[in-house]
Amino acid sequence: ININFELTMKCYADCCYCYANRQLRDRAMVSFDVIKNLIKEAKDNRAYKFDINGGEVLLHPNIKEILSELTRNGYMPLVSTKMPINHDMLNHLKDVGLKKFQISLDSIDENILKKMICVPSGYLEKIYNTINYAQSIGLEIEVNTVITRYNSESHILEQLIEKLSGFKNIHTLRLSPYGYSIYKKNFNELSPSKNQLQLIEIPNDSKLQAID
Repeated sequence: ININFELTMKCYADCCYCYANRQLRDRAMVSFDVIKNLIKEAKDNRAYKFDINGGEVLLHPNIKEILSELTRNGYMPLVSTKMPINHDMLNHLKDVGLKKFQISLDSIDENILKKMICVPSGYLEKIYNTINYAQSIGLEIEVNTVITRYNSESHILEQLIEKLSGFKNIHTLRLSPYGYSIYKKNFNELSPSKNQLQLIEIPNDSKLQAID
């Protein structure tokens, strides 16, 4: 049994490609007691994996307790985030035994990011600070990039790859083409063309492992 549990629909960003029902953004929240019981039940039934997602999992008010409970029961979830993470939370990820986490980063061009995920100026610098501090305490990072028409040009992705290659704790880049959602009406507008996807490639001299 593999469990993938949606903790919350609260978000840090407002992504143009979001798959979720945003009407639930401010009212869908699972309590820690419920989650704790589910983790126990998963372990009792020998569930192999227990992953968490959202929304933004780090916005759950009990995320530290949830991560501690998961790792205490032998589960190592891959925390995925778009949020810049403060040192206290990064230290907690390390302290509970996690070896890595995932950052979703679609571009290193702030104008593109404003179009794609509606984040303010200064966002990238905070993300770089997150990556650097994670590196300093020994946390590995995987990066997920959602490909839309905004960021599918080769030179845009090459800039991203070159930047990420400069961090010693980033080895994996996952390229995820924008997918259809019943809650979004902009699939044809945002979805990259077949030709654009075929032209995407990771330079041979890059240290990053690309997964698509």
